[in-house]
Amino acid sequence: DTLDYGSIYDIVADQMAIPSNLLENVAARIAEAIVSAHPELEHFSVKVAKRNPPVSGKAAWSSVTVRR
Repeated sequence: DTLDYGSIYDIVADQMAIPSNLLENVAARIAEAIVSAHPELEHFSVKVAKRNPPVSGKAAWSSVTVRR
């Protein structure tokens, strides 16, 4: 079976347009939208990363991964 990557791109673009303070919320929203659009998917992961996150120490990147 194959997956329409254009559909996934559209889902991610839609979810990224919604403001959020937490990467966890963004990743969870993307995962939920993918499940809604593609219930046939049994296993997948969504990784969201941010360059230069606003933390008190030095950090080049921050990321979160959601697995379904």
